[in-house]
Amino acid sequence: MESSRLTTKTSRLALVALIASLATAQVALGSSTILGFQAWKARRVIEAQSLFQQVRTEVRMALSKAQNRSPQRARYLQERLEQARLNIQISRELTPNDYFVLYVRERRNTNPRAFVLAVEQMSNPEVAEILASYHQSLLRRELPSEGTVRVYRETDTAHRRGMGRPSRLERR
Repeated sequence: MESSRLTTKTSRLALVALIASLATAQVALGSSTILGFQAWKARRVIEAQSLFQQVRTEVRMALSKAQNRSPQRARYLQERLEQARLNIQISRELTPNDYFVLYVRERRNTNPRAFVLAVEQMSNPEVAEILASYHQSLLRRELPSEGTVRVYRETDTAHRRGMGRPSRLERR
């Protein structure tokens, strides 16, 4: 019993220290602030862990009460607990691209320098990961569909045989 209290106190102290370090990792953006990637990710993990603890406490309290022991209520509470556990795992796997999409992009609405300030706090591998993700999104947009390629080729072939209008490029 005494060791679990010590562990809980140690965990709380570590949490307070982490939150304090997160506060110092912020960069001023006029009236708003922006976290660096690692600080943002750590905050998301802490939030997910806190939610898990809250849900777990709620589940324990609900299951200890006689009126809440219905199978439907128990299933609902277990699903909430499992979702909270999954949220912790997801928050631990957040990437620099997630940081830009979920966090920095929203901050840009209030400060146009948000992208610059965020990138200044990131490591080279983190920036490279964002650029690779951006490159992949460009490739997905540029690839023509099968039907588009076929129509272009048929029109091009028909014109060469004298059966269609020349394209704008060929009219010049």
